[in-house]
Amino acid sequence: MDYILDENGLISDADGIFEEADQWYEQNEPEKEIACILNVPRRLWSNRLWFRLICAYNNNGSYEESEEELKKIEPCCKKAIDKARLHYYRGWLRGQLSDNPLEMLMEFQKGLAEDPDDALDLKSDCEQCREEIQKILDNMQSAVIDTVDIVKQRCSLVSEDKKIEADDETFQLYLGFYQGISSLGFDRYFLKYSNEDLEKEMQHLEMYNITDRASFFKCIQENEILNQNARLQNALAYINGNPRFDIEELGEAGQFYFQNYVAFVKLFAAYLPDGGVLAWDIGEKIGLARRAYACNILGNTDFVSGMLALSDQLKEVLSSFEEYARSLMFGAALFMFQISGMNIKKAKDFMCSVALDFMQSDLPDTKWIKNQ
Repeated sequence: MDYILDENGLISDADGIFEEADQWYEQNEPEKEIACILNVPRRLWSNRLWFRLICAYNNNGSYEESEEELKKIEPCCKKAIDKARLHYYRGWLRGQLSDNPLEMLMEFQKGLAEDPDDALDLKSDCEQCREEIQKILDNMQSAVIDTVDIVKQRCSLVSEDKKIEADDETFQLYLGFYQGISSLGFDRYFLKYSNEDLEKEMQHLEMYNITDRASFFKCIQENEILNQNARLQNALAYINGNPRFDIEELGEAGQFYFQNYVAFVKLFAAYLPDGGVLAWDIGEKIGLARRAYACNILGNTDFVSGMLALSDQLKEVLSSFEEYARSLMFGAALFMFQISGMNIKKAKDFMCSVALDFMQSDLPDTKWIKNQ
């Protein structure tokens, strides 16, 4: 088949393939549009034709194929318009896969930076993303207010003088609440895994690079996932006008993440107890300590002293299980915000899920043990 080629030996904009692709696009036949483009030898593809294929893949829901082609075309994007289009399609694809307009906005802004003349009208796309993000933030704000109120009501159902008094060991297990309800339970302080469970649980610890006693303590001290409260304090300092660092030093991607992290934190900052989200961090560390002990990585002395130190740290900054619940659920929200790529919807759902689990447990009816 004869094609009209440009000076680089690639498909010219004047070639009839674009009319055919337009026809199938207008008739909402992405499979036929894909087929007509794939009939052209790849060595002849211009970037314009290549992006038409990516668009058709997106319209067909063939997201894996679209993602693969975006990786392949990236080195060929030398012109500003092509770089902008690359970020546009990458943002659109991420939005579809993650249902997260923040990821879309990040890519659209990159595209706009590549082509300030904005031939693709990315400014409009950015504005639409911001409007959608604000709606999601408003929804999260409402969920925060409602959940805080419901938790408060639940914790007040039983008067303080009638609440259950837990022994020290049970209380420590309660502080590892989320890990307790997930798999570890609250009935065995000195839990040990059977040979059948040992390999599976060791694999869980290895996800945190925990293989021995030294790596356990290194993880507890340094793993960012287990130290959400430190990151939160940076955001609160920024919100309060006392930033701990120059945000300009973070780079473009770092600034984008931090600014949106701060916007997220503002939704519940007024409801944080003095301990911030330490309940989430301590809970995760207690869970890992219990697993490490059950897998024979920690001995009795390390385990008991570690559990005591973790519980004392939390008792120092919280005064009730109602405060604990707020610290826990907001920590859960920050955890999901971080690991999901700033997905506010997922963070909201996880926060509400953890709060519901708490309210259905014995913790609201249990007395808080204060440090002596």
